[in-house]
Amino acid sequence: MRNKGLYILLAVCIALAFASCRTTEVAQRSGGRVSKKVSAAAPSVRNVSGKIAVTVGSTGPLTVSADMSWNECIKLSYNALGLLEIANVTLTPEDVTIINRVNGVYCQEPYSSLPYIGALKLDFKTVQGILWGRAVSAGKCETDADGNISRISMSSVVYKATVDYSGRTMLSQDCGLPSVASVSVNSGGRSLSVRMRYNSFTVTAGSNGTVNSVSSLKKVSSSEMIDILKKYL
Repeated sequence: MRNKGLYILLAVCIALAFASCRTTEVAQRSGGRVSKKVSAAAPSVRNVSGKIAVTVGSTGPLTVSADMSWNECIKLSYNALGLLEIANVTLTPEDVTIINRVNGVYCQEPYSSLPYIGALKLDFKTVQGILWGRAVSAGKCETDADGNISRISMSSVVYKATVDYSGRTMLSQDCGLPSVASVSVNSGGRSLSVRMRYNSFTVTAGSNGTVNSVSSLKKVSSSEMIDILKKYL
């Protein structure tokens, strides 16, 4: 179970990294949907907490806790038996922190310094747009008649990725969260699929923008962290 939790968190980050690749497609109209490059649209609710059931390929689902504050922080964490935290990934506009409590290590580096991810030009706003189901500046976005994002398509010379959304979470206020987000990535004949079902989300009063304590952990480089996580894949 511990191995599975680390795998799920790593796979989500890899899928979102792939999905951040740039595209040069222009606006189109088809079947009543609008496809165009658009900038991020802020939700009226900026702080939410809840659970996301994540399925990677044929494995899962595994429930991951999510705390998100618009333009501030995204935190995904896995707790064994709902009690003991095994691992978490925290993204802020400045950097990414990966905590691996199984091995007692963590890394904290800017996006540009992370192997693979930095080369793909992953940034906070792209990941935020995908997870919140809001428009993102990269890629081609399709909206339905109500203006909700229904699909995001992104591509580069090496990767192609799509994010399909289904429904909206039932909250008393507009937070923009989808009910289901499916991320599909294809690269060099290989594919990766991640399905995220949003469960039990609530609006929180204040910011969720904090990184879990790392005082008892050893700091390692992102390359060392990847070598450690490869053991679980």
